[in-house]
Amino acid sequence: MNISKSNERCVSDTVLGMLSREFEVREQVPGRHFSGKKLRIDAIVTPRDSSEWKTERPMLGIEFKDQSAFSDSFNFKDYSAWMAQCIDYANTEWEGAGIVYVFAYGCFNAVNNVKGGWMLERLCGRLGVGSLINARQNYDQLPPCLASLRFMLNGDCIWSGMDGLKKGRHWSMHRKFGSR
Repeated sequence: MNISKSNERCVSDTVLGMLSREFEVREQVPGRHFSGKKLRIDAIVTPRDSSEWKTERPMLGIEFKDQSAFSDSFNFKDYSAWMAQCIDYANTEWEGAGIVYVFAYGCFNAVNNVKGGWMLERLCGRLGVGSLINARQNYDQLPPCLASLRFMLNGDCIWSGMDGLKKGRHWSMHRKFGSR
């Protein structure tokens, strides 16, 4: 299965099914953006065992996108629109979760292949957006497995299906606003 060319629902079901071994998964969570607009995020996940996390009960948002609708050649318009959506989601009060970091599935895999992608990844991290990546070498052609999934923020791994908790042990998953 070419995961980057699969439909959003198929990708979401596959990835969330694997994450459900380690995380409680709530799908289609409603929320209200600070502008007043009602929004819905694909999923909010909470570790089944958060005893090692710095944050007592961390909640992480996940947003999937049907990348098959994106231009075949890298088109920054598609990715920047997706990132803007995720930034809006990172500034939304989600039912039962509050304001959370939002992780775009696979987004930075493509962005990091462009000059300056690392800077964009860090800027998005400061704005509350990270990436949930399939770390397999041929990520665009191979389906993910639990061991290949990684929550990344500011270029660092928060949690990995292979290694478990990483920076999430030392970093708060509470969003910061104002001076950082």
